[in-house]
Amino acid sequence: MSIYKAGIPRMSYSPSLLTICKRLSTVMSTSIADVTCAVPGVFRSLPSILSVLEEHSKEREVLELLEIYHRDASKTTSETSKTNSNVNYSNHPLVVFEGLDGSGKSLLTKLTAKKLGGVKSSTPPESVKHLRPYFDGTGVDRVLRRAFYSLGNYLAARDLQRLLESSPVVMDRFWHSTAAYAIAELKDSCEIPENTFAWPSDLLQPDLVVFLTVSEDVRLERMSRRKNFTLEEDKLKENSAYRQRLTDTYAKMKKPSLKFLNCDRKAKVVVEDVMTLLRDVKSGGLSS
Repeated sequence: MSIYKAGIPRMSYSPSLLTICKRLSTVMSTSIADVTCAVPGVFRSLPSILSVLEEHSKEREVLELLEIYHRDASKTTSETSKTNSNVNYSNHPLVVFEGLDGSGKSLLTKLTAKKLGGVKSSTPPESVKHLRPYFDGTGVDRVLRRAFYSLGNYLAARDLQRLLESSPVVMDRFWHSTAAYAIAELKDSCEIPENTFAWPSDLLQPDLVVFLTVSEDVRLERMSRRKNFTLEEDKLKENSAYRQRLTDTYAKMKKPSLKFLNCDRKAKVVVEDVMTLLRDVKSGGLSS
């Protein structure tokens, strides 16, 4: 099985985001379908994210986000200029946990990282996490909110490149979450292009993605321990159809697809199942 690592070819950046988008789209050979946002809020390339953010660049928080992105890009080393920008050339695995809020992702991320002797990570990364309250605000455009989280995935991927050189990495959420929530907000009658469910070609691809299922009673009990809730978390609690639509969306994801595990069980049992899945990945027993 191929292991993937994201990266953007090194280049000099001009002040114009439009120029940046054009250069990136040429270097990466992304298709028109990937550069444009076929489904509102589902971004399948870095240029498509930057394009939306540029439209809102007069907003202070958006401008700060873009400045952080470009500052981070300027630090990118030549290792990111590999031919296949989403190929992980290290010998260490990247594992991602997905699931509804309260499914046990944080705990399983911590325990699995410890089991592997690796490190845990999450998105959005620390460099932009302070902007999250603004983009989660009620007055923020929905697509702009998704653009924030999507860019966070690419920023996180750069950190992961460095981390994977020396150890396994276990992630709490990644691209699947960002896309699934955007898709679940669409009306049932909307036709969704098949490639919407496929991983972006210019983003670090995990070796294993595990979706944690959990009964609603257990999920709500876990959520009751939290103090602050986002609008999406409130919606999950109140709307069973929305919860099901989200789960169904995750199930349609491909390249890589998600492996579903029941997290009503003891965490250490679930971790052992994850180890089994990882061994299957290494032996080529799991397809994407």
